Amino acid sequence: DLKDNAFPEPSGQVLQMEQFNGLKEFFWQAFAVAGCVILVSAIIVPVSIRGAGVICLTSVMGTIEVAALMMIAGLAFSPLVACVLLMAMGIIVEFSAHVVAGYETTPGCRAERMHHAISHTFLPVLEGGLSSILSILMLVFNEFP
Repeated sequence: DLKDNAFPEPSGQVLQMEQFNGLKEFFWQAFAVAGCVILVSAIIVPVSIRGAGVICLTSVMGTIEVAALMMIAGLAFSPLVACVLLMAMGIIVEFSAHVVAGYETTPGCRAERMHHAISHTFLPVLEGGLSSILSILMLVFNEFP
């Protein structure tokens, strides 16, 4: 019956090429949305606008650095690399957000505030890093098509 087969679903290499054609555009759109979400989320928590900007800027710069290191290592841009870069952006936020929030919510001089921020955010950042490693390990054993 031709009626059901006139427009077959793409499969195999055709589907892979369709996903790859718009990948860079979709990645940069997701990157921009993630940056905006990070900025708005950082403004909502008890940090200043400047602190929110620092959190957003460090996550964007860190992700671009990871992308540059991947290019230097010779990795081609693929769906897996795009996922890794977006995940890296989320992981980088955790490190910078805890330190900035700890610094801005502590009274005292700059040295005291920095000491408090580093000493009190070490454990949450360590726990967050360990949970991220565990979640990545779970993804390692999944089958990708």
